[in-house]
Amino acid sequence: MMIDDSQLKALDALRAQKAQLEDKIKADEASIRDGVIAQLRRHIREFNITQQQLFGGGGSSKPSKSTSKAEAKYADKNGNKWSGGRGRVPEWVKAIRAAGGDIEQYRI
Repeated sequence: MMIDDSQLKALDALRAQKAQLEDKIKADEASIRDGVIAQLRRHIREFNITQQQLFGGGGSSKPSKSTSKAEAKYADKNGNKWSGGRGRVPEWVKAIRAAGGDIEQYRI
């Protein structure tokens, strides 16, 4: 299939239109977002809404970390325990694995 100059020019024109549309979309989104923010700020002031009421928690929008430990699934003869979950693998488990042992033999 031969491509002629008119096809390339048509493609260039479409790309230019696409770029113009993308610019218009960005501008419209920014304008709408600014209006929404202004409206939200008015309502927050009008109803004296606090950050804690809006986002919950202690004023932070980040979820709080859980401090509870997972229940142990494995234990060795020295009383060392491991949940088998996230985080660092304990040295005693590494030693068992390095020696070719099966951690399942230590399941509680």
